[in-house]
Amino acid sequence: MEYTTVVGKTGQITLPSKIRRIINATPGSKIVFCVDSNNNISINKQKTATEIFATLDQINRQLPNRAKQSIQKNAGKTASTLHKEWLETSAAKQELKEKYGS
Repeated sequence: MEYTTVVGKTGQITLPSKIRRIINATPGSKIVFCVDSNNNISINKQKTATEIFATLDQINRQLPNRAKQSIQKNAGKTASTLHKEWLETSAAKQELKEKYGS
């Protein structure tokens, strides 16, 4: 769908009501404009901390216990550290050996 609005003298725009409903924007909502390399713009409502934590809680509930244990074990580690630790495991060594030879 396509919606049109007009840029005012001060550079402000009004989000059409249908767009506001789609992204659940209410007065005071922060709106994020993302511009890609082709100058295409996407508009999203910035999530509040409450919304982010609710999403994380929902994801956490769906994770198997094994994944939760792994997350707790690896909390605070950088991706680089986790990658180094993975490379040291026998499963990683076997996978790399199968993929690339000795």
